[in-house]
Amino acid sequence: ETAYCTEPVGCKTTPVECDDDDECTEDTCDPDIGCVFTYIDFDDGDECTIDHCDPLTGVWTEPLLCLSKDKCTYADCDSELGCIGESVKCDDNDECTCDNCEPETGCVHKPIDCDDNDACTDDDCNSETGCTHTKFECVAEDSCHIAYCDVSEGCIYEKIVCDDDSLCTDDTCDDEEGCIYTPISCDDYNACTDDCCHPNSGCVHKDIDCEPEDYCTSAHCDEDVGCVTEPIQCDDTDKCYTSTCDPDIGCVYADVDCDDNNACTEDTCDCDIGCINEEIECPYKSCHISDCDPVSGCSWKPMVCDDDDPCTEDWCSNDDCVFDPLNCDDNDKCTTDDCDIQNGCSYYEVDCDDNDKCTVDSCHPCEGCIHSPLECDDDNECTEDTCDKYDGCSNIPISCVDDDKCTDDWCCPSTGCHNELINCNDEDACTDDYCVAVKGCVHEIVECDDYNVCTSDYCESTQGCIHVDNSPCLCDDNNDCTHDYCNPVVGCINEWRICDDGSRCKTSDPKSCK
Repeated sequence: ETAYCTEPVGCKTTPVECDDDDECTEDTCDPDIGCVFTYIDFDDGDECTIDHCDPLTGVWTEPLLCLSKDKCTYADCDSELGCIGESVKCDDNDECTCDNCEPETGCVHKPIDCDDNDACTDDDCNSETGCTHTKFECVAEDSCHIAYCDVSEGCIYEKIVCDDDSLCTDDTCDDEEGCIYTPISCDDYNACTDDCCHPNSGCVHKDIDCEPEDYCTSAHCDEDVGCVTEPIQCDDTDKCYTSTCDPDIGCVYADVDCDDNNACTEDTCDCDIGCINEEIECPYKSCHISDCDPVSGCSWKPMVCDDDDPCTEDWCSNDDCVFDPLNCDDNDKCTTDDCDIQNGCSYYEVDCDDNDKCTVDSCHPCEGCIHSPLECDDDNECTEDTCDKYDGCSNIPISCVDDDKCTDDWCCPSTGCHNELINCNDEDACTDDYCVAVKGCVHEIVECDDYNVCTSDYCESTQGCIHVDNSPCLCDDNNDCTHDYCNPVVGCINEWRICDDGSRCKTSDPKSCK
């Protein structure tokens, strides 16, 4: 609005006319700054038009012309994307051509090369399926040659080497039948050799083993007729043996039977004389009376030595009776051994009590009394286990106190003393918590000063140190002509503003400085 004054009425205002006669602006008025002329948005959102605005006539559009860059693309326009170029399709549907596009001439269809560099194939091309590579067969001229194909040279014909790696054949080749392997003859015309052939060493002439017809014949070999057998002679010059020959086992020698069926004679044989039967003398046995029976032979009856005393052991020595005291030792050290003329041996249990309450008293048959230490361990690591010979076991509680106020001292029966560090955390972020052995927990107040004069430093028990930036409020001098900020070391700084035209800002009209 514009203001003016008339004498009768006083001050009056009228709206300001903000029309700038420009069809490309929207004209408005702002109460603080006055007329505002804002350029209108004349984009129609179509990428296929060029949008203009004329100050006199207003908005108008013209179509966008899209040009192809070469003969391999054709141009079109999309309302969202603008000019787009699509590739020309050059496929002639012929698998025997390579289809391509040249920017200057357009589509080009060049015949493809079907050579697979394999001399063993016939290469051709089919417009529907493309290259074909047909294998061909190389045929040998006869049975003494082989034919095969090499990818570089084509068909190759080579003569067969007829070697069966055997020294037992004569190797040749027939054009129709191929390799022929004729066995050689290894006969050395010796009836005492077995002739054969080994592929690696050739003819082998092994001496034959002549086996006799049975165990009553011997065998040898004659080069002209082969094996010859003859009867053997069995030796019969020993008068203690008779000799015969059995075809299955050979010479058989049987003992001459010199037994006269008299148990009181010794029957022997002499190789020159024959059988001998001599009367025997029964062997002497101490403390026995001997006799001989023709049927049963020698026999001995023992002498009787009994003094009717159960505490003696009665026996005979050198034909005299001996009465030794009976040994009642039962080899048990846990008994006292004795002998009674009425009952014989008797055994009484020994007393092993040593009157010591720290031992377990027992007896072992081989060792006698055993006094094993009493086990006083109560399986409790919190006691000291001892034993007194008069009172027995005692289990005295131990002390786990380590004189350190930073540990919690206690004892567990299974593991013993525990001295665990105590927790000094007071859950206050404003204290530094630690422990001293002689005092216990110590909680020192933390220092929150960050040595920045632009912050206000304090501590919250749940968060710790807090540093609040007070510079906006602390350094504002309420002067629009100064730039106010805070330096961490020196504090507030208020710099005088210099206007864009180089002049110093005036406090009376700070808004005039741009």
